[in-house]
Amino acid sequence: MKNIFTPSKIFLYLLLSFIAGVFLAPLAPMTGIILAGAFVVAFSLFFPKPVPIISIVLVSLMILGFLRYQLYLPKIDAGHIGFYNGQELVVDGIVDAEPSNDDTKLKVQISKIKIRTEKEFLSLKGDILAELPRNVDVKYGDQIRFKAKLKKPTDSIDFSYSNYLAKAGIYSIAQNVEKFEIIASGKGSLIVSALYQTKAAFVEKIKKIFPEPHAGMIQGLILGGKGTLPDYLVALFQIVGITHIVAISGYNISILAKISEGLIGRWHRKLSLWGTLFLIAGLVIITGAQASVVRAGIMGAVLVLAGFVDRKNNPLNALVLVGTIMIFFNPLILRDDVGFQLSFLATLGIVLFFPIFSHIFRKVPEPFSEALSATLAAQTLALPILITNFGALSLISPLANMIILPLIPVAMTLGFFSGVLAFINLYLGQMLAFFGYAVLDLIIKISEFLARIPYAYLEIKSGKLAVWLIWCVILLVLLVAKRKETLWKKK
Repeated sequence: MKNIFTPSKIFLYLLLSFIAGVFLAPLAPMTGIILAGAFVVAFSLFFPKPVPIISIVLVSLMILGFLRYQLYLPKIDAGHIGFYNGQELVVDGIVDAEPSNDDTKLKVQISKIKIRTEKEFLSLKGDILAELPRNVDVKYGDQIRFKAKLKKPTDSIDFSYSNYLAKAGIYSIAQNVEKFEIIASGKGSLIVSALYQTKAAFVEKIKKIFPEPHAGMIQGLILGGKGTLPDYLVALFQIVGITHIVAISGYNISILAKISEGLIGRWHRKLSLWGTLFLIAGLVIITGAQASVVRAGIMGAVLVLAGFVDRKNNPLNALVLVGTIMIFFNPLILRDDVGFQLSFLATLGIVLFFPIFSHIFRKVPEPFSEALSATLAAQTLALPILITNFGALSLISPLANMIILPLIPVAMTLGFFSGVLAFINLYLGQMLAFFGYAVLDLIIKISEFLARIPYAYLEIKSGKLAVWLIWCVILLVLLVAKRKETLWKKK
């Protein structure tokens, strides 16, 4: 019982109580209070001799999380853009993020909204997602004006698009835009503008020194997103379960950090720390410091630091503390941001289960054992989120990750420095890009071979409850193994 109520464990319980309060907050207030009371009763029954004040503080933190969520939600009144959904308006605003392309349109997030009234422009809270023609030349920091009918984001049965946009502050969509014009430029952050300009220049150099689809792969690896990949490669990488690798995201930063730490650490321990932190910082900067990548980068940095400092400095508490701080500043990411869920759970899985898988695969040669252990540890907690959101499971994924993951840092390094050299001299960039091309082509060939294996990929259109039940059994087995590992280390 003493081990259950150590200061470290109590601190973890407090953090988890706050997170639980945020998670339960979207439910009806009475339901949340009942569940909070049930939590206290269960806690008291499970621990016969709890310290009374601990129970009170746990419930207080849960209520605080509940209140934080409710207070974070905006009031939709005449001073908020969501109030005007369904109306046709003349809108003035600033492009607040890098525009994103899809097959038919350009999506632009607009902040600092003003709408035209009879006498003047009225400033409003909340952002708009404007859908423009693909050929419109608009960039971050542009002040734009247009006429459109605003509408509320439409939800489907199994996906809340309105909640997905709300986490980014978007409460209205503008379609069929008319009378579009750019009023001014350079209205955004100078630092963010410089990052986006650097990114655009880097992309141009990559396109000059790499052929397609390899240029698209390098962009995905270093800059993020699957939009640069042709459809057949997206489908191929989905079958073998490496989409998260070739399109930098919150989920794979932790995996790449762990692999890089292991590879560099074979030569020098301190170099592995600073080299991996430099890699994470570089990925965050070159992607334009997007909020999702920044959050994932912080978690990846916590993971690396946890492996470097004394193990007594509980990495689990450090990770949960970082996650709690992020949730405090934006409570909506807990339930509605799949990127945050995947990055947090993947990092947590590596912290908890990487030693177990390393022990299981200790006879597998390096660096393959490192890649396999990191992948399986990350997927242990992230798997149900992946399946329920994407409706598929790659059975060949562990093998594919074991073979391909060690190649990713090599491809990223060659691609990055090829692009940098291309700024100095295009021919020097092309010379180094030849080796990067070879690594990328090897990844494609390995993926094509693995995709031809029967039953490599399984679509799960129903029975997701069974997936969660099976996952719970697997998790229970791993937790028992984790407990035995702890006891073995003590002996």
